[in-house]
Amino acid sequence: MSRNATDTHEYISRLLENATDPAMKKWLNSCLKSYGYALSGISDAFRDYASKVYENIDFTIQIVGAQALICEHSFGEKGHKSPLSHRNNNLNRLSNIVGAIASIINSPEYD
Repeated sequence: MSRNATDTHEYISRLLENATDPAMKKWLNSCLKSYGYALSGISDAFRDYASKVYENIDFTIQIVGAQALICEHSFGEKGHKSPLSHRNNNLNRLSNIVGAIASIINSPEYD
């Protein structure tokens, strides 16, 4: 998950370097910010897991998935398709999987 978000963050940076359309630059900057938040959330979730603070992980990971959706919706104007749809969907799906696992780990039945 971390690698996915890191790779996408770097990919967005490369897209920004080559972007000439001001609207595209705006949307990509929004996505860069969203993926920065996602990377921070992933780091927090890993730290919580290592510290056995499982109750925070599901919420934190939901925020990570939401950042991918925020990025995707940044490209909402007609005529512009997100160049990140596949990557955003992947991060959102990974977040759902990790969130489900976190919920299991945090459940009383898991102890």
